Amino acid sequence: MTVVSLVAWVPVGAAAVTNGADISHSTLSVTPTTLYEGSAVTVNVTVENTGASQQPYNTTLTVDGAVVAYQTGTLNAGATKQVTFTKTLWGAGTYDVAAGGLAAQTVTVDAANAKFHGGPGNLGYYPNQEGPLTEPTEAWNISDGSPQVMQPTIVGDTLYTAFHDGGSLYALDPETGAEKWNATPGGSSGSTWTTPAYANGVLYLGSNDYKLHAINATDGTELWNYTTQTNVRSAPAVVDGVVYFGSNDGNLTAVDADTGDELWYYTMYQPILVESNPAVVDGVVYVSADDDNLTALNATTGTKIWNYTLLDGSQSDPTVANDTVFVGSDTTPTGENGSVYAINATDGTERWNYSIAGDVDSSQVYADGVVYAGSRGGELVALDATDGSRLWNASGSDFRGAPVVAGDVLYVSDYGDSTVHAFNATDGTELWSYASPVNTLYPTPLAWNGYLYYGSGSKFHALTEPAPAVSAVNATNPSGQNLSVSFDSSQALTNVSVSVSGPSSTTFTEADFAESGSGPYTYTLASPYETGSDGTYTVAVDTAKNADGQDGAASESDSVTIDTVAPAVDAGANATVDEDVALDFNATATDAVGVASTSWDFGDGSANATGKNATHTFADPGTYTATFTATDAAGTR
Repeated sequence: MTVVSLVAWVPVGAAAVTNGADISHSTLSVTPTTLYEGSAVTVNVTVENTGASQQPYNTTLTVDGAVVAYQTGTLNAGATKQVTFTKTLWGAGTYDVAAGGLAAQTVTVDAANAKFHGGPGNLGYYPNQEGPLTEPTEAWNISDGSPQVMQPTIVGDTLYTAFHDGGSLYALDPETGAEKWNATPGGSSGSTWTTPAYANGVLYLGSNDYKLHAINATDGTELWNYTTQTNVRSAPAVVDGVVYFGSNDGNLTAVDADTGDELWYYTMYQPILVESNPAVVDGVVYVSADDDNLTALNATTGTKIWNYTLLDGSQSDPTVANDTVFVGSDTTPTGENGSVYAINATDGTERWNYSIAGDVDSSQVYADGVVYAGSRGGELVALDATDGSRLWNASGSDFRGAPVVAGDVLYVSDYGDSTVHAFNATDGTELWSYASPVNTLYPTPLAWNGYLYYGSGSKFHALTEPAPAVSAVNATNPSGQNLSVSFDSSQALTNVSVSVSGPSSTTFTEADFAESGSGPYTYTLASPYETGSDGTYTVAVDTAKNADGQDGAASESDSVTIDTVAPAVDAGANATVDEDVALDFNATATDAVGVASTSWDFGDGSANATGKNATHTFADPGTYTATFTATDAAGTR
């Protein structure tokens, strides 16, 4: 009989238990070994007591050598036990995962926007992503006839987004908008205000039918649901096999991600709105609510660690970085400004606060030591994360949705004037502004793989940079039978195909061209093409793709004639004539590619005559040499 006293695995701290002398670990299993950001690995390891008496064990889980969790207990003599960990991995890359001190197994994590603002801390920073850098055009949109109000989720080649007011949940191709499936969790009353969270093939989202739904991400079928007392407008966070979400009955709830079974709930008080999207970092859940508090809860038990009282109620989503929670609050009933706070994540004490015009409804962005925040009063600010000092600000009408930063560009939508903006994240310079064809821009945008996605009052939109504009295609004959090619593009190109047709033919690619300029860009054939034959050559730009794969080529072309053989001419026989008597000159000229021009020089200083045939009168006696010149289309004479 095995007697086990198990302390459920907890976020890493100082484990008080050490392994007994006869405790050993074996048979490590890590699954899956390839997954998307926000999904979890399941790690199993066998613990054995080979001794003659009961002994304690401490089984650690490590990722890249660092202990991230542990389980402790005791085993009777000769007993074995399987210990299981569930660990969510964030950040694309490869990780060495091990348990019990055994040899690690490699896990590959692919990039995904698996939850609101990209991760468990709601950072909103996508350092390896890019949206449109110049004023965009609309690539596609879908309409559901109801508002789209939250940031989309992207996993692999599928984008997931949901509509409010009786709308549906859609799975779409992120590049074309083509529908893969749609579902209506909760029926006509099941409209959603939340960003779906993705983990291990399942989508989790709240709805107005008072439920949290678990949806099969492959086909949209419902796996289970959990019922609350009112609307669920809080975007779930799924961490280590647990789903955390708020509901407008005053609760923050944790349920099992596989079954939907309730693990715990914490009640602020009823009735208050808990519409904040929780952050879950280092075993602590952070959430703000209309009870005027930012609250920190133990992620395992739901017990309160601390709370900080804000200036007023808050729908703002906590952003957690460097042991600091950044959160916003509403304006007060007496008209005081809203605020952005920096709170010590460990003990709930204030580090600083920044007064800002209007309510701060959404989360902040944390990127490389800078906090970015927007407000309903139309203020957009970049603050030093250490002391809250302002680095730059910009003005708009009403920034209800949170900004995002992709690379070094900040993107935000303006509810007040129905525009979408891109700013240089370093100095606040506006890069472009786009007027949405549909108004009421609630949600946080998402910059992903060159696209920018945003929602409006009745549609979901995808923006992208316009395709490159190709111009000034030029084919020239610099010398001999050589051909040179150049053309201009409004954007830098990564995929080029230029065809040459004529007596000989070839195709050039981007490797054959030298790039110059910084917009527009000029592409010039690095080495002239040796045609080997005279004749007329046509060059056409068949492909001109930018880094996003957009092709601006429309077979723009130019032609040049190469002719290295001079025309064959006959100026006729010598002649004798009296002075002041007109003499007729008649010549012939032939050429393989055509004679372009002919002229006579009579050798007496008079003006030249054009054409093959001419009449001239010599005024003075003497001997004159009349020269006939024929020039072909290539300029050869």
